[in-house]
Amino acid sequence: MTETFDYLFGGSRKAKARRWINPDGTQGGIVAADATLDAALRIPTDAVVWSRASIGDGASIGQGDWFHFAGPFGEHRRLVTAVHSKANGLRWWGGGQNGITTERFIERLTESHRRGEEADDVCREYAHLIGFVTTHPEVVKREAAR
Repeated sequence: MTETFDYLFGGSRKAKARRWINPDGTQGGIVAADATLDAALRIPTDAVVWSRASIGDGASIGQGDWFHFAGPFGEHRRLVTAVHSKANGLRWWGGGQNGITTERFIERLTESHRRGEEADDVCREYAHLIGFVTTHPEVVKREAAR
Protein backbone atom coordinates (compact mmCIF):
# COMPACT_ATOMS: atom_id res chain seq x y z
CA MET A 1 0.00 0.00 0.00
CA THR A 2 1.36 3.43 -0.89
CA GLU A 3 1.11 6.59 1.17
CA THR A 4 -1.97 8.77 0.79
CA PHE A 5 -1.97 12.21 -0.79
CA ASP A 6 -4.57 14.87 -1.60
CA TYR A 7 -6.11 14.44 -5.06
CA LEU A 8 -8.68 16.54 -6.93
CA PHE A 9 -11.15 14.01 -8.42
CA GLY A 10 -12.81 15.30 -11.59
CA GLY A 11 -11.27 18.69 -11.01
CA SER A 12 -13.69 19.48 -8.20
CA ARG A 13 -13.76 16.88 -5.41
CA LYS A 14 -10.74 16.86 -3.11
CA ALA A 15 -10.11 13.62 -1.21
CA LYS A 16 -7.30 11.44 0.08
CA ALA A 17 -5.96 9.00 -2.50
CA ARG A 18 -3.12 6.56 -3.10
CA ARG A 19 -1.43 4.82 -6.01
CA TRP A 20 -2.70 1.27 -6.44
CA ILE A 21 -0.14 -1.51 -6.48
CA ASN A 22 -1.20 -4.30 -8.85
CA PRO A 23 -0.87 -7.98 -7.83
CA ASP A 24 2.26 -8.29 -10.04
CA GLY A 25 3.89 -5.37 -8.17
CA THR A 26 3.47 -2.80 -10.95
CA GLN A 27 2.10 0.65 -10.23
CA GLY A 28 -1.61 1.06 -10.89
CA GLY A 29 -3.93 4.03 -11.10
CA ILE A 30 -5.04 6.55 -8.51
CA VAL A 31 -7.52 5.15 -5.97
CA ALA A 32 -9.48 7.13 -3.37
CA ALA A 33 -8.39 6.14 0.13
CA ASP A 34 -11.97 5.21 1.09
CA ALA A 35 -12.63 3.08 -2.02
CA THR A 36 -13.04 -0.68 -1.54
CA LEU A 37 -11.24 -2.82 -4.11
CA ASP A 38 -10.54 -6.53 -4.29
CA ALA A 39 -6.79 -7.08 -3.74
CA ALA A 40 -6.57 -9.23 -6.88
CA LEU A 41 -7.65 -6.40 -9.19
CA ARG A 42 -5.30 -4.93 -11.75
CA ILE A 43 -5.91 -1.19 -12.11
CA PRO A 44 -4.37 0.48 -15.22
CA THR A 45 -1.97 3.36 -14.52
CA ASP A 46 -4.29 5.89 -16.19
CA ALA A 47 -7.39 4.82 -14.23
CA VAL A 48 -8.89 6.90 -11.42
CA VAL A 49 -11.17 5.21 -8.86
CA TRP A 50 -13.32 7.76 -7.05
CA SER A 51 -14.28 8.08 -3.40
CA ARG A 52 -16.60 5.37 -1.97
CA ALA A 53 -16.29 3.18 -5.08
CA SER A 54 -16.48 -0.57 -4.58
CA ILE A 55 -14.98 -2.93 -7.16
CA GLY A 56 -15.21 -6.59 -6.25
CA ASP A 57 -13.82 -9.92 -7.35
CA GLY A 58 -14.44 -10.70 -11.01
CA ALA A 59 -14.78 -7.09 -12.16
CA SER A 60 -12.73 -6.21 -15.20
CA ILE A 61 -11.84 -2.71 -16.38
CA GLY A 62 -8.99 -2.76 -18.86
CA GLN A 63 -6.74 -0.21 -20.53
CA GLY A 64 -8.90 2.05 -22.69
CA ASP A 65 -12.23 0.77 -21.32
CA TRP A 66 -15.03 3.22 -20.49
CA PHE A 67 -16.91 2.67 -17.24
CA HIS A 68 -19.63 4.22 -15.13
CA PHE A 69 -20.34 3.45 -11.48
CA ALA A 70 -23.74 4.32 -9.93
CA GLY A 71 -25.95 3.62 -6.97
CA PRO A 72 -27.21 2.77 -4.51
CA PHE A 73 -30.40 1.25 -5.93
CA GLY A 74 -33.39 -0.23 -4.10
CA GLU A 75 -33.85 -1.40 -0.54
CA HIS A 76 -30.66 -3.46 -0.68
CA ARG A 77 -28.65 -0.36 -1.68
CA ARG A 78 -27.00 -2.14 -4.61
CA LEU A 79 -24.21 -0.57 -6.63
CA VAL A 80 -23.90 -1.02 -10.39
CA THR A 81 -20.90 -0.76 -12.73
CA ALA A 82 -21.22 -0.57 -16.52
CA VAL A 83 -18.09 -1.24 -18.58
CA HIS A 84 -17.68 -0.80 -22.33
CA SER A 85 -14.68 -2.56 -23.85
CA LYS A 86 -13.66 -3.03 -27.46
CA ALA A 87 -13.67 -6.79 -26.99
CA ASN A 88 -17.03 -7.24 -25.22
CA GLY A 89 -19.09 -4.11 -25.83
CA LEU A 90 -21.27 -2.90 -22.95
CA ARG A 91 -21.50 -5.19 -19.90
CA TRP A 92 -23.03 -4.75 -16.43
CA TRP A 93 -22.01 -5.75 -12.90
CA GLY A 94 -24.28 -5.42 -9.88
CA GLY A 95 -26.86 -7.19 -7.77
CA GLY A 96 -25.20 -10.56 -8.32
CA GLN A 97 -25.00 -10.05 -12.08
CA ASN A 98 -21.49 -10.20 -13.49
CA GLY A 99 -20.55 -9.11 -17.00
CA ILE A 100 -24.04 -9.44 -18.50
CA THR A 101 -25.29 -7.68 -21.63
CA THR A 102 -27.80 -4.83 -21.51
CA GLU A 103 -30.48 -7.14 -22.92
CA ARG A 104 -29.87 -9.73 -20.19
CA PHE A 105 -29.77 -7.01 -17.52
CA ILE A 106 -33.23 -5.81 -18.63
CA GLU A 107 -34.53 -9.42 -18.66
CA ARG A 108 -33.26 -9.98 -15.10
CA LEU A 109 -34.91 -6.76 -13.92
CA THR A 110 -38.21 -7.81 -15.52
CA GLU A 111 -37.99 -11.24 -13.86
CA SER A 112 -37.23 -9.88 -10.38
CA HIS A 113 -39.45 -6.75 -10.21
CA ARG A 114 -43.22 -7.14 -10.42
CA ARG A 115 -45.34 -4.39 -11.94
CA GLY A 116 -47.42 -2.30 -9.58
CA GLU A 117 -45.41 -3.12 -6.46
CA GLU A 118 -42.77 -1.12 -4.55
CA ALA A 119 -40.09 -2.96 -6.51
CA ASP A 120 -41.50 -1.36 -9.65
CA ASP A 121 -39.98 1.96 -8.45
CA VAL A 122 -36.59 0.25 -8.21
CA CYS A 123 -37.00 -1.04 -11.75
CA ARG A 124 -37.61 2.54 -12.91
CA GLU A 125 -34.37 3.62 -11.20
CA TYR A 126 -32.45 0.93 -13.08
CA ALA A 127 -34.22 1.85 -16.35
CA HIS A 128 -33.06 5.45 -15.93
CA LEU A 129 -29.48 4.26 -15.40
CA ILE A 130 -29.63 1.97 -18.45
CA GLY A 131 -30.98 4.85 -20.55
CA PHE A 132 -28.24 7.18 -19.33
CA VAL A 133 -25.42 4.72 -20.01
CA THR A 134 -26.64 3.42 -23.39
CA THR A 135 -27.12 6.97 -24.73
CA HIS A 136 -23.92 8.40 -23.24
CA PRO A 137 -21.94 10.01 -26.11
CA GLU A 138 -18.84 7.91 -25.42
CA VAL A 139 -20.80 4.62 -25.43
CA VAL A 140 -22.64 5.62 -28.63
CA LYS A 141 -19.30 6.45 -30.29
CA ARG A 142 -17.75 3.16 -29.15
CA GLU A 143 -20.74 1.11 -30.33
CA ALA A 144 -20.60 2.78 -33.76
CA ALA A 145 -16.92 1.82 -34.04
CA ARG A 146 -17.56 -1.89 -33.24
